[in-house]
Amino acid sequence: MAEYKDKTPDWAKNSIGYLCFVDSFASSVPDPQGKKGIYTGDAYGEKITRLKWHEKDPTLHHNSGFYGGDLKGAAYASGYLKELGVDLVYLTPIFKALSNHKYDTLDHMAIDPHFGDINDFREMIKTFHSKGIKVIIDGVFNHTSSEHEWYKKAKAGDLKHKAMYQVNAEGYVMVWNGIETLPVLNQENPDVIEYFYSGSNSVVKYWLKQGADGWRLDVAERLGAKTLERIRVAVKETGEDKLLIGEVVETYGKECLADGRLDGVMNYVFRGTTANFLTGKIDGANYMAELVKMYSEYPEEKLRASWNLVSTHDTNRLLYDVGNDEGLFKIASALQFTYPGSPMIYFGDELGTTKGQKEEENRMGLDWEVVNSYEKHSAGGPMEWGKVNRYNSFHEFYKHMIWIRKTFGALKDGAFIESYAGENVVAYFRQNNENTVLVVVNKGNDASVKLNIPEAVMSQSRQLKCIYGGNGYFKPDRGTIEFYIGGKNAYIFAG
Repeated sequence: MAEYKDKTPDWAKNSIGYLCFVDSFASSVPDPQGKKGIYTGDAYGEKITRLKWHEKDPTLHHNSGFYGGDLKGAAYASGYLKELGVDLVYLTPIFKALSNHKYDTLDHMAIDPHFGDINDFREMIKTFHSKGIKVIIDGVFNHTSSEHEWYKKAKAGDLKHKAMYQVNAEGYVMVWNGIETLPVLNQENPDVIEYFYSGSNSVVKYWLKQGADGWRLDVAERLGAKTLERIRVAVKETGEDKLLIGEVVETYGKECLADGRLDGVMNYVFRGTTANFLTGKIDGANYMAELVKMYSEYPEEKLRASWNLVSTHDTNRLLYDVGNDEGLFKIASALQFTYPGSPMIYFGDELGTTKGQKEEENRMGLDWEVVNSYEKHSAGGPMEWGKVNRYNSFHEFYKHMIWIRKTFGALKDGAFIESYAGENVVAYFRQNNENTVLVVVNKGNDASVKLNIPEAVMSQSRQLKCIYGGNGYFKPDRGTIEFYIGGKNAYIFAG
């Protein structure tokens, strides 16, 4: 493992995370028109509309269609999440913006009226904290909305505000990925630095003081090393136990985990390689090589705090990627919960929702009572958490994975030790002084493989019991052992 000096919050390395796309996670009102008065006006030329809870959003890039989720609704879900076993909730942006997704910020110091107000935020934090659940909020610091007051002043010729944005050689303000509504901020401008990071009441510090437990940074690598270091200083000055996670999607991510930068990343490398393995784009040997590379190159403590993903609001749901194959999806989740890192569940994955295409369906309001019957609650409204179908095969599976993760310490801080990698099968051990865990997954047909048993595992001489995928015991007491595994299955042994 790579060396590191930064202190990473201990709680972050042991957490089970849950990702909420706020507008479509949970609503606090029973009538879809109950907040009709705030869904008015337009978003960049598109009329703002109130969608039925399970209606597909017809608006381009989800700019102007709203399902009606809010902070009170998220707080109402806290009991459900506590029962599931969640320790950490990550909320997509909650600050004032025009769009459904809120990545086009108008005011970083104000809760968006669609979601509530500062009192709703404080009450939500209080509710989650009362159940032992941390709250991570989304920091969108690369750009603002083109409707932001700074940009309006810049366009009107105010040089001070124009200097707060990146300008090209011709004097034009740069925009994010060619999107005209997202002008890019100048991270070296003193006013930008003070407002967002260094000021005594900066954006980063203010919301941590209001009760947030950390920040997730949108497209962290584009902020640059100096900005990541400024943000870390601001976060840790507010509290050493506050967490700083970065979305890293365009690079391998290791450089963002250098000392003085992030505590961890949203592990899109894990997500991407797992999807590639399960969809046949790479074989097991290449997949294992990627797992070993991450483990050997990422700082150990920061890898443990990083979020293991299989689905997010910015990707297809993995169940969609594997053609709604339940067996393959559960293999992905078993890997997510047993590879070094902190599992992050995208809302609805634990209930097996099949609405999974990126941006087309994966942000739709979710039917919590009958996941695959989208007609039943088309009127929308608050979730009746007591009626959630907790006993479908996906929900019980997730509860079992969470139990495994929390029960066996080797999955929190144990070494990652390769055992086997073939065309369709991969196997590895996780081991610390307390226990040993063996994970074997097979995405193909039934197979027999010869597992390599490392000396470190043999020396422990532990008998391992199958706790998922089958029955029986396994004693790793020889250099190689023949192992039979059924098709499209995962086996987890522990002892």
